[in-house]
Amino acid sequence: MNENGTNVGNPNVGGEANVTSTVNPVENSIPSVQPLPANLSNPVNVVPPTTPVVENSVGVVNTDPGAVVNEDLKKVEINYTPPSKFKVFMMIFFFILLIAFVIFLPEITSYVHLIQSGKLNQEEEKITTGKMTCTLKNHTTNLDKDYNVVFSFAGNKLEKTQITVTTKGDVTLDEEILDEINNTCEQLSKNVKNINGVSVSCDYIEGKVTEYQNFDLANINAEQLDSAFTEAGGNQPNYTYGQDMDSIEKNMKISNYECTRTR
Repeated sequence: MNENGTNVGNPNVGGEANVTSTVNPVENSIPSVQPLPANLSNPVNVVPPTTPVVENSVGVVNTDPGAVVNEDLKKVEINYTPPSKFKVFMMIFFFILLIAFVIFLPEITSYVHLIQSGKLNQEEEKITTGKMTCTLKNHTTNLDKDYNVVFSFAGNKLEKTQITVTTKGDVTLDEEILDEINNTCEQLSKNVKNINGVSVSCDYIEGKVTEYQNFDLANINAEQLDSAFTEAGGNQPNYTYGQDMDSIEKNMKISNYECTRTR
């Protein structure tokens, strides 16, 4: 009993006592657990997808997904081997060969047709009796000269020669030179009048002098012909009767003449 006459201690003493209920705060803080739905009563453990682990060149683990691609590209670059020089050369060679084949296709086709026709192994018939015409064009600073030489032969032996020389120049600027060439031609024409087997004629028009020389070699006196050319200042052709035509043709081609034999 305290000072006020109230019993303290035993609640059963002196009638009903005021009982104050004490609640444990910990027990009240625990939330109530709701029951799981029927379809999730036995949940399955779900494992999240793993990220590929890549170890780089320095031994550090990299979990970046893009690292796999980067590492593969590095491996490709490291393993790449450039083509050898021989392979590059062969590729260029075959490319050039293909271009050449396309360019020369018409000639190749003609050659194939020639082989198929059987004419390739046939020797070209040599003309031993007929005429051989040789031409040459010569250009100087002021003048243009055209040479045309015709050889008549039989049995591949020379018989006659016809030479035509045409000189062209400017009517005004080259008049003096053309006059001199014509005068030489006229003098030679006079000197050979009395020589058998030789004739020389001249044709002079504006800016052009043409000289015609004809030689029947079987009837020419070589000493008289040499004297006539020397006096006129002309150049005597060095051909003789019965000269071998193969030798003449060879020398003409060496002098850049283009020669063709005809019957």
